Amino acid sequence: MRITDITVVLHERRHTASASFGPARPVPLGVLRIETDEGIEGNAFLSNPGPGPAQIAEQIVTVVKPWLLGEDPLDIGRHWRRLENLVHYLSPHTVGTVDVALWDIAGKAANLPVHRLLGTCRDRIPAYFSTAHHQTAAEYAEEAAYWQDQGWKGYKLHPPRGPWIPRDSVPPVDFDIEACAAVRDATGDSMTLMLDSSWSYSYTDALRVGQAIQDYAMIRAGDKVMVCLSGGKDSYTLLDILLSLQRSAPVRFEITAVNLDQKQPGFPAEVLPRYLEDLGVRFRIIEQNTYAVVKRVIPDGKTMCGLCSRLRRGALYRFAAENGITKIALGHHRDDIVETLFLNMFFGGRLKAMPPKLLSENRRHIVIRPLAYVTEASIACYAAAREFPIIPCTLCGSQTNMQRLVVKNMLREWEQKFPGRIESIFSSICNVAGSQLADPALFDFAGLDGRRTILPMTETDEDALA
Repeated sequence: MRITDITVVLHERRHTASASFGPARPVPLGVLRIETDEGIEGNAFLSNPGPGPAQIAEQIVTVVKPWLLGEDPLDIGRHWRRLENLVHYLSPHTVGTVDVALWDIAGKAANLPVHRLLGTCRDRIPAYFSTAHHQTAAEYAEEAAYWQDQGWKGYKLHPPRGPWIPRDSVPPVDFDIEACAAVRDATGDSMTLMLDSSWSYSYTDALRVGQAIQDYAMIRAGDKVMVCLSGGKDSYTLLDILLSLQRSAPVRFEITAVNLDQKQPGFPAEVLPRYLEDLGVRFRIIEQNTYAVVKRVIPDGKTMCGLCSRLRRGALYRFAAENGITKIALGHHRDDIVETLFLNMFFGGRLKAMPPKLLSENRRHIVIRPLAYVTEASIACYAAAREFPIIPCTLCGSQTNMQRLVVKNMLREWEQKFPGRIESIFSSICNVAGSQLADPALFDFAGLDGRRTILPMTETDEDALA
């Protein structure tokens, strides 16, 4: 059997208005058709979420089609491997769509449902009831109990949230938790419950932040966490995710957002207070003219970040000490940590980065970096989706000759040529073998002689060295 043609038909379906999926609107869709010389045809749908049917169709026609024409459609494993090698040019949605169509052909050729080809042992699955949006937890509970009485074994909640709902109309995550608890109380343990947030949770970043907090015990019960908010994408994301975690974490902790107004010319001093007031977050604005100090001390053309950072750190540490803060949260991400590693190696002669958790030199403050596992690209996407009111840094943004920018560009070029390299470098920071470096303060090289074992070598020992 050989593939003779691959076509994609694009069309629009009129989406009717609903509480769960937003207002009425045209929805782009598509159908992939893979034809064979034996008359068997494989089909798959193109839809959202993802890059959209039009882009998926273009990738299929321009990249995938020339590869697959004349090939055996049943060589699915080989085709998958070839498409996997094109992952930097193809959307995963494109690869998945083609894969579904090829399996459709395989199922029809074998005269079996595809799930049987994959090894399933049953021909039916349980159904569940899926909700619309309700405004109270009691409505979900009443509805779930009704459908349980009708014999349904599963119930999926859709909380009133989604990309189409205005942000100020979306309830806090506490509402979702309350609704789930109410449904469980109403139905007991015999009903399977599910929750669908309609793409409004940032799963990946929330998971990574939660993992970092767990790995380094960043936040404990009763902590008073000071989130240092500059107005950039990183600190906005940090505050947003910590607030989300605060609502759902098993431990209670306080959050105070703190901004240092450094009196930079043109700084929009009203943006952050207005944003934080609308958010309902406890916050403080510290006013200190560090800008004038930096401009007076640092000659024109020289990097200002070092002095600016020290002055800013001093002001924030002082506020933390005066207000009983137990953790100081900074918005540094994975890419910042890797860049700092190379800056210290290239210009400081030290193998040193930024730790996810740090005790200050005076031993009075603990600094945490909850975004340590998160990439800058993920943060940029998250910040754009959340539409944070970003405030540019006049000092940093105007210094195009900074060594950090040079290192950033170097890493970006590496990542483009060798995808995954930055993640590999970060992984090495988390897996340090002190005995394989050369720092006598890190490892007792002088004491190795006393630890040496003098025993005859056995055949097993020789095999282990082979």
